[in-house]
Amino acid sequence: MATNAKELLARIAKQKEDTSAIQALWASLFPEFTTVDVRQCQVWLKLYTFDQVADALEIANCKLHRRSNKPDEPVLEPLPYSAPMDREQAVRYASGAMKGLKKAQNG
Repeated sequence: MATNAKELLARIAKQKEDTSAIQALWASLFPEFTTVDVRQCQVWLKLYTFDQVADALEIANCKLHRRSNKPDEPVLEPLPYSAPMDREQAVRYASGAMKGLKKAQNG
């Protein structure tokens, strides 16, 4: 097998591993939603670093938590109540957080 083919197969294996890890993180942070599909993970990983994707999912999880709390429930930092997020809003919020992290790091 040519070196280029070996490198390509290694890159594909790494992409599958990263995608699987992102899907597992999503499932742990957002158990109420179906997992993000492979294509969404691939897009995120093409545009952002693995760490940016993971950190943004954590940020989205915090946002979901804040929006899910009713005004009479205690939260660490009180914020105005708004309707809970659905799955698509969580994906969009996470994507926006990734963009913000990338912009901040490239500064």
